[in-house]
Amino acid sequence: MLHAGDYVQRLPDRPHSCDPPDFISPREAAAKLDMGYESFRKKFKVYFHDSPSAYQLNARINYSKTLLLDTEKCLNEIALLCHFSDAFAFSKAFKKYYGVAPSVFREMHLS
Repeated sequence: MLHAGDYVQRLPDRPHSCDPPDFISPREAAAKLDMGYESFRKKFKVYFHDSPSAYQLNARINYSKTLLLDTEKCLNEIALLCHFSDAFAFSKAFKKYYGVAPSVFREMHLS
């Protein structure tokens, strides 16, 4: 029987990899585990001390950081690879985590 922790194995935690991860929604993960979403969410939070959505957002932001530093992809392409609706939504989420826009972050770390 699969459990909520198996969902995490599908999320990227590969700081040196630029291969696109397989981001699935928490609801999809619950369905794949034959669990109701609320049950999945509660078990996930107990195990990981974070909600599935917050955990996945953190993984997406971390993956975007890898792309910013290890590739020359434009912000729009990074946004789409990390499953943000557009570069603006990506920039807003990134700035919330790191305190600077992705373009500034890239310039600070590559110069």
